Amino acid sequence: MIPRWSRGQWLLRAVIVLTPLGAVLAGIPAGGTPGIVFLVVLLVLSALFALFPASQGGVLVLLTPVVWWAAAPDDPLHPMSMVAAAALLACHVAALLASYGPDRLPLDPVLVRLWVRRAVLLLLPVPVVWTVADVLAGERERPAVWVAGLAIACVGAVVSTVVFGERSQVLREAFVEQY
Repeated sequence: MIPRWSRGQWLLRAVIVLTPLGAVLAGIPAGGTPGIVFLVVLLVLSALFALFPASQGGVLVLLTPVVWWAAAPDDPLHPMSMVAAAALLACHVAALLASYGPDRLPLDPVLVRLWVRRAVLLLLPVPVVWTVADVLAGERERPAVWVAGLAIACVGAVVSTVVFGERSQVLREAFVEQY
């Protein structure tokens, strides 16, 4: 039985299947060697996630490479970890887009652009975060670093909401009339 998906849905499902594997394979230069059985299990889980992108099983698919990166490579802070992060974000966005509407529904280009733009914005600070983590890797852990990181993340969230959080006039009016 072959699913009746639109061309865009087929592309999204391929991204869902391939990117978790890409995230793990990106760890090979970092000294990790994934086993064949592990890759086959991840492939099967990814295929199930591609068939049912709105399912909770996607959490397992996205967490499996993260746990593998934390345990298997000799250098979990290798620069290829940024490639793995981008691959997992691509998988998440593809599953999110695939879960909108019925399977035969063509992808809305406006919706695709919105989520791709959001993903790119989310990836912008990744090199900075990686650099900070790499610099602090050999240091003694200080609680102030966690507090500073949380404060920076909160400020970033507020600034991005103010800058990019455009709300429609209809939504504003509905909210004001309701309360």
